[in-house]
Amino acid sequence: MMKSLCFAVLFLTRLPVPKAWQHFDTQTQHQSIYWHPVVGLLIGTLLFGFYHVLQSTGLVNHPLPTAALVGLAWILITGGLHLDGLGDSADGWLGGYGDKDRTLDIMKDSHSGAAAVMAISSVLLLKVCALAAVLSTNAAWLFVVPLLSRTCSLLLFSTTTYARSEGLGTPFSQGLDIGIIISLTLAITASIAWFYGLQGVGLCLCLLILTAGLRHQMIQRIDGVTGDTAGATIEIAEAFGLIFILMLS
Repeated sequence: MMKSLCFAVLFLTRLPVPKAWQHFDTQTQHQSIYWHPVVGLLIGTLLFGFYHVLQSTGLVNHPLPTAALVGLAWILITGGLHLDGLGDSADGWLGGYGDKDRTLDIMKDSHSGAAAVMAISSVLLLKVCALAAVLSTNAAWLFVVPLLSRTCSLLLFSTTTYARSEGLGTPFSQGLDIGIIISLTLAITASIAWFYGLQGVGLCLCLLILTAGLRHQMIQRIDGVTGDTAGATIEIAEAFGLIFILMLS
């Protein structure tokens, strides 16, 4: 159990993991996906702590620079993994012209095109601006947004066929226990409802609808999900999660 958690931390973040626990088999990688929401909560906890460190400095009255620094820390913690997926997905969607194989080939290319630059820039701009507004009202939402975005990715993998024969997300997409995922999702939703009330329930519902819409686009375009599109889902869910919080306040 601890090895699968360590793999989830190692895969989704740039946080250090003891070397003795850095040897993983396929089963450990497979089981690690159930820990993805927990890693999201860990990311949120680190961001919340960093935000309060910034609040003890002269930035306390400057929400936009504070949000930009929190956003930068967000990227550093994750190593830009999901932003890379967002950029690859954007390039594939623009350059694939509706052709599945061409879209998947473009997404495998390590070079970034204009679509990737525009998508990443737009999401980061949206995230920082929304983050500035959210932090000025209730910074505790930092715990929730990374948690829910990775829950969205978990739901995506558990309900959607993997579009490639093999890829970075292959270990996460095979033989998932839907019972565990439903129980985990319900527990997360109930916890958020307990701490955040109707606004938290509304946020969960909005992100569920957003994920369903993104899933529909993936099925239409590439007949399933990939690691890149799962990463894109996380980034989009984080950015719009912050927007939904403001809309529901």
